[in-house]
Amino acid sequence: MDPSGIIATCALAFTIGAFWWLNARTGKLWIVGEPRSYAFAASGDLVLNLPLVFTNSRPLAAVAINLRLRLDTPGFPSVVPFIATRDAVQPKEGGREMAASIVIQGGKLASSVASSSRDRMT
Repeated sequence: MDPSGIIATCALAFTIGAFWWLNARTGKLWIVGEPRSYAFAASGDLVLNLPLVFTNSRPLAAVAINLRLRLDTPGFPSVVPFIATRDAVQPKEGGREMAASIVIQGGKLASSVASSSRDRMT
């Protein structure tokens, strides 16, 4: 193979590798660290507000859908669904929006206060 063929092959390999790295490689959506604060209530219904920070190691956007909190505590439900987002950890009047998907752009961080609720008896 002559030098021009080697250079063309290397350029093609670099182009394919760069495309894969920038657009097609797989990654994961992670929750960064442990929440340092929360709001909790358990009188009849279980209500928990957690500030969460997500990171996306993929090059493309990722979406967090159907978040669930799993509990290993006797007397509480094993799975508590995500029902809303809040402006802050401390509940206040009018600071609640309905549950929505959380979109995290590639290589970025996103924060959200997730509010989970469930009837404690089920």
